[in-house]
Amino acid sequence: MTHDALIIRSATEQDIPAIIELIDRRAAWLRTMGTDQWARPWPDEEGRALRIREGLKCGKTFVVAGDDGALVATVSITRRRNPSLWKDDPADAVYLHRLVVDRTVAGRKLGGHLIHWAGAAYLGAQRIRIDVWSDNPGLHAYYRDIHFDFVETDASGAPVPALAKEEWPSGVLLEKVVEPYLTTWPESVHFTPVGDDLLSELGWRTR
Repeated sequence: MTHDALIIRSATEQDIPAIIELIDRRAAWLRTMGTDQWARPWPDEEGRALRIREGLKCGKTFVVAGDDGALVATVSITRRRNPSLWKDDPADAVYLHRLVVDRTVAGRKLGGHLIHWAGAAYLGAQRIRIDVWSDNPGLHAYYRDIHFDFVETDASGAPVPALAKEEWPSGVLLEKVVEPYLTTWPESVHFTPVGDDLLSELGWRTR
């Protein structure tokens, strides 16, 4: 399956089943990569659905759809930190959650473009932060490759999770400085934001 054109929009309640399906497909692939990330819904299926629904209520969840209407990516973005993870609370930070990109768009660097857009589009943001699965070194390397830094490391440079895995499995914290963004998306993405009125109301810069 290919998706020549991609559209980003605000998620709705009707998108919740598709978002969960997107997460589950990615989880199945992750199990082939030697990590237990998303091997089961955390803390359980009901809790996962509740977190997704809460993100929608805050108007901070976005989905990316292919030319056939099927979701190929999602990301939640907020100014509000999780105080159990992040000890400081800078006014210029935005936080990413549940960034998921389907394998059907692998190779187009959609995840990196979404991260970049999230930071650059949010007015006043100077840094972008994310908490990721504690024992997925491949994922840590991915974020390091796109210029994120670990918030805390040990003497060897390995990340130190903010919480034990049993308390919060995505305990490795990373952040980076928001970089200027291009006015058009790269050709590999063909990505069009929609719903400018809603984005404007949320304090987003639209293009």
